[in-house]
Amino acid sequence: MTEINGRIVKGVGGRYSVSTPDGVLDCGIKGIFRLRQMQPAVGDEVTVENGQIVEIKPRRNLLIRPRVANMDQTLMVFSAEGPGIQPDALDRLLLLSEAQNLESVVVINKTDLIDHREPAGAALYRAVGYPVLEVSALDGRGLDELRARLAGKVSVFAGPSGAGKTSLLNRLLPGVDMATGTLSRKTRRGKHTTRHTQLLDLGNGGFVADTPGFTSISMPELAEDVAKPDVAGLFIEFRPFLGACRFADCLHVNEPGCEVKAQAGKAVADARYRRYVEILKEMYP
Repeated sequence: MTEINGRIVKGVGGRYSVSTPDGVLDCGIKGIFRLRQMQPAVGDEVTVENGQIVEIKPRRNLLIRPRVANMDQTLMVFSAEGPGIQPDALDRLLLLSEAQNLESVVVINKTDLIDHREPAGAALYRAVGYPVLEVSALDGRGLDELRARLAGKVSVFAGPSGAGKTSLLNRLLPGVDMATGTLSRKTRRGKHTTRHTQLLDLGNGGFVADTPGFTSISMPELAEDVAKPDVAGLFIEFRPFLGACRFADCLHVNEPGCEVKAQAGKAVADARYRRYVEILKEMYP
């Protein structure tokens, strides 16, 4: 059998679904990958031969949580209500996305629940500079703009359970009926419905990764790839002021003459600045 190039679209129990010009193939992996402790990821571009993945192409990027490779953009999906935008979780996702040089889009679903009012937090992230899409999987508002954002790109949907990621994907993928969950009455948090990451073909040149929901994100693993002085640069609204501090190695916490800290409450939102300080301490305790 000749070698075939493709992309991993799903991985469960050591078996991988690989999208190829010949269709989707069910594949194992060569033992050498296990010996080298090389774990394929959804999104990997691979070579397949005789039903086995024999080569993993160099990755453009790799997200750890959710674990997906070769993405173009991250869409952070939150709900307009119950529990709504969670700024700490959103800022952490944005940080991870920026560290991988991915485009970031904030998607606020379930806007049908707030009667056309602006979702809480939307203005803050628009002011920061991120695209914010207000959509509803129920009545379809904003879905045309969302489809346009997804066309021709490999995207990852991330966000907490209960935000309606799966409902959005059901609307974006006619004929696909993925199981959806409901909010817990006690916690108002979503019940997990997606059990594994998979890459879905949108039919418009784009793929989207549906990923399990999260309840928290730990930052220490990011410290392995991002030097402490570079963390501030992952906050996009800090960037115009990074060269204006008195000290070239300023960490923007307690140093005198810090222009970033001087902008807190002005060009930099207080909440975002405080989150930067908290995350920096978490990454480098």
